[in-house]
Amino acid sequence: MRHRLAVILPTFLAIYVACYYTAFLLRCDFTIPPVVMEWFWATLPVIVGIKFLVCVLTGEWRRTFRYAALPDMQWVVIGAVISAAVVYLANLTILPAFLYPIPRSVIVIDCVFSITLSGSLRMCCRAYTESLRPLFIRQTKKNPTLIYGTGPEGIGILRAVQAGGTGFQVVGLVGNGPIKERAMIAGVRVFSKRMGWKKLAQKTGAKKILIPGSASGKDIRDATSHCAELGLKVHVIPAVNEIIDGRYKLAVRDVEIADLL
Repeated sequence: MRHRLAVILPTFLAIYVACYYTAFLLRCDFTIPPVVMEWFWATLPVIVGIKFLVCVLTGEWRRTFRYAALPDMQWVVIGAVISAAVVYLANLTILPAFLYPIPRSVIVIDCVFSITLSGSLRMCCRAYTESLRPLFIRQTKKNPTLIYGTGPEGIGILRAVQAGGTGFQVVGLVGNGPIKERAMIAGVRVFSKRMGWKKLAQKTGAKKILIPGSASGKDIRDATSHCAELGLKVHVIPAVNEIIDGRYKLAVRDVEIADLL
C-alpha cells in the first residue's frame, strides 16, 4: 500500500491542482489577474486538503485501478460532490474570515474537472491493463473461442477471459438473446445462433466453445452434438451459485513448490 501511495499521492495532487487552476482560468476567461492568483495560491492548500481527506474517508485510494468498474466511477462522483459541498460550506463560514472566498463557479467547474480527470485516470489504467499491456508481453498461443450467450452469464465469462491468464481468445459471442447480430460487446462481435455451428466455426476459426452452466439442457446437448462432429471442444462454465450449491466441484491439488515462490 505504501508503494502504491508513493505513486497515487503525487498523481492525485497534480490532478487536483490542474483542476483547480483550470477552473480559475475558465472563470477569468483564460487571463488570471495577479490578485486572483493570490486567491488561488492562498486557497489551494485548503482545496487539496479537503479532497485528500474525502479520498481517505471514501476509500478512493484503496480501490484498485486495474479493474475499474462502474461502482468505482460512482464513488469518484460521490467523492467529488462531497468535496465540493464541503468547500462550499467552508466558503460560507470559515474562508471569508481567514482567507479569500472562492467563487461558486470555480467550485462547480473544479468539481466537474475532478470527476472527469479522476475517472479518466481509472479508465486509462484499465485500458492499459486489458488492451495495451498484452501487446508488450510475450504470450503463449491462445485457443480461438466462442462464448454461447449474450446474457449476464455469457458477459461474465467474456470479462473473466479478457482479464487474462485463461488460455482462451474470444473471437465471438453466439447470440441467443435480444442483442442483435453484428452488435459488439466489449470489442467482440455477436453472431446469430441461426448461422449454425459449422458456419460459425469456419467464419471465426474457433476451436472451443464456452457455455454458461445456466444454459438449458437442450442448448447444451445441441451445442455438444453439433460441435463434436466439427471437432470443437465444448466447456460448460458453472456460475458461482452453482458451485456453492454443490452442482459442480472444484478440483483440489497438492501444494507445489511454485505455489510457495
